[in-house]
This record gives sequence, structure tokens and C-alpha cells, in this order.
Amino acid sequence: MKPRQLFPLLLLLLMTGCRSGRTLTEQTRCLSAKMQLTMPVQGKRVSIGGTVKLIHAERIRFSFVMPLVRSEVARLDLTPDSLFFIDRRNRTYLQAACSEASELLPTGFNFAQLEQLIRTAASRSPRKATLRGEQLCIAALAKSRIKLSGFSGDEFSLPPAQLSARYTRINWTVFRSQWMQP
Repeated sequence: MKPRQLFPLLLLLLMTGCRSGRTLTEQTRCLSAKMQLTMPVQGKRVSIGGTVKLIHAERIRFSFVMPLVRSEVARLDLTPDSLFFIDRRNRTYLQAACSEASELLPTGFNFAQLEQLIRTAASRSPRKATLRGEQLCIAALAKSRIKLSGFSGDEFSLPPAQLSARYTRINWTVFRSQWMQP
């Protein structure tokens, strides 16, 4: 092959190997990422995977999935004024205003702070980011790590969760006994 024939091939090869320069910025309306939550449970480190999706000033959804089967185990939907937690394993859910969630959310915590924390992590490192539990200011997650990867700014919708009649609404006492015991 002559050098003149190699040039177009080389150019084509270089163009296909380049990624787009698209970056995630504060103006990105939607953001999604893969997530891995690692936390200490009874002296051991336990990890669970999932996804986090957010729509600016509207909703943040954390979806936790079972490792091998990849089916959803739990979901946490946060809006600026409420939270909605679904426990798929026990077929229960907790729906509350953020003002009622003082045991789960720290004093003075608001939706915009969490959204900004996730957006900042994505803009610093669009491939991988790690959030420490202390950054979230949630006592139950203080020694935890949340690894985020595979960020995307593609548009999507997050409709509110729809549950069948099989699900039972629970109160904070039941929620604490199922999810927050040491």
C-alpha cells in the first residue's frame, strides 16, 4: 500500500477512536449514573449496586439492585418536599414529607444540596466519582462510600412510582426496625 492510500485509512481510524468532547455541566437538566454503595454492616463491608437519576429541581431517584439477578430491591425517590421509599423485598413503602424525615435526613438538609453534591461529583470527573458518607451528613451513612460511574446527561423522564395493592404503607417505627437497625 502506498502512503497516499494509508492516510485516509489512518484519518478514519483516528476519527472513530475519538470521544466527543461533551461534558456534564451545571446546565445539564438530566443526569444519570451507575452507583455502588459500600457500608459497614455488623463489622463487615457490604456493597449494593444500582443507579442514581436526577432531574434538576424535580426528582432524584436511587435504585438499588440485587447483585446477581439485577432486580430492584429498594428505591428512594426524593423531591424538594417529600421522600418515597419502596422496599420490594417486603412489599412495603414509606411516603413522607422531608420535614418528617429528620431521622434519615440531617438537620437543615435540603434537596438542592444533594443535587449539587451529585452534579459537582459528575462535573469534576465524568467517568468516576466517590462520595463519602460524611459529605451527605447522614449519621447512618457516615462510614459509607458511594461510587458513581458512567455519568450521562441524556434526557429522560422520571414519573412517580406506581405501586400495586400488594404494597403496604409503613410508618417511621417500622421503617427504622427494617432498615436502620445496627
